[in-house]
Amino acid sequence: MAFVVEPIELNWKTILRIIFATVGIVGNAVVVTVYARKRGVTGRRTGRRLPRSATDTFILNLACADLLTSINIIPRPYLSRVENNALGHTYCRLINSDFFLWTSIVASIFTLTFVSVERFLAIVYPLKYRRLFSGNRARTISLGIWLLSLTLNTFNIYCVSIDPVALTCISAYPSASFQKFVGAGLFIAEFFIPMIVMIVAHVLAIRALRAHARTLLSRNESPNSPAYSLLHTRRKVIEMLLAVVVTFILCWSGDQVLFLAYNLGTTDPDYLSSDIYQAFFLVAFVNSCANPIIYTFKNQKFRLAVKGLIICRDRPSNRVSDVSTLTVGVENGLSQITLINALFLTTRGSYPEPQVKNANPAISHPVHLL
Repeated sequence: MAFVVEPIELNWKTILRIIFATVGIVGNAVVVTVYARKRGVTGRRTGRRLPRSATDTFILNLACADLLTSINIIPRPYLSRVENNALGHTYCRLINSDFFLWTSIVASIFTLTFVSVERFLAIVYPLKYRRLFSGNRARTISLGIWLLSLTLNTFNIYCVSIDPVALTCISAYPSASFQKFVGAGLFIAEFFIPMIVMIVAHVLAIRALRAHARTLLSRNESPNSPAYSLLHTRRKVIEMLLAVVVTFILCWSGDQVLFLAYNLGTTDPDYLSSDIYQAFFLVAFVNSCANPIIYTFKNQKFRLAVKGLIICRDRPSNRVSDVSTLTVGVENGLSQITLINALFLTTRGSYPEPQVKNANPAISHPVHLL
């Protein structure tokens, strides 16, 4: 029996996949391009290529993961009947199960989590941050993220098989208990723990920023002082943090909770082939392409960077990390603390407490926060 290829059916699911894939590909391609252009411009100005920071490495890793996710979500023909041989098993376990798609999605989630932790350490424990992320440790962590993502998704290799009668791809867990174990483990590792880590990291980072702001307010009484500017910046950052964290939770909650319920046996056994599953999956994917839209409306610096990219003009900047930090804001969505460093502040080093030396209070200088 030969393979039977089913053509792509044009329906609401296909249309939404095409739209979301297009937005994701364009948005993440812009992030990668802006990031590469920043390094090229900096290299031409300094005469040498600066080494990537930990944040830059994570953002590049995140952009690549989301770009691969966007590519893999493009609708494609599927096989309604396969041969019960090595080629058929390979198709079911790698292609039909969306192994590569979910690997890139999990890598994206883990990268978001690590960037949140990295920014938290940079703000709250700056000296420890310099030690932890020295050298090529960010690259090692990024490689570990992909290896962990691949490992978590290997259950597709062992738990997907071919129906010997219908010759279709099916889920084939060794036992119901093992399926419950896999479902609970994936829910905890891919959603619950990252969500808690992101929330805690950003709450603590915001508290630290408030402490910095209070310290500055106690030293600067002028309305033009950096303290008031920092307070205004903090308010904007909090708004963006809440928007992105809430977006992540809302986008992923439905898919993860129902997939957990499916593995626990409390939903329809045909849930994975239902329209409800497809709908929640598409909502989850929105998280991979929503951040560029959020920052396009909320961040003027990013709009200017994109405009400069379109008209191919290199704008001089006294902030070395402008474009890099814009990439953080666009693609990560959960490291808006970095936006403070480059868009509103000037990062010079690690300081346990911010100190502002200004002989003339009418002139405001950048705040040395990190």
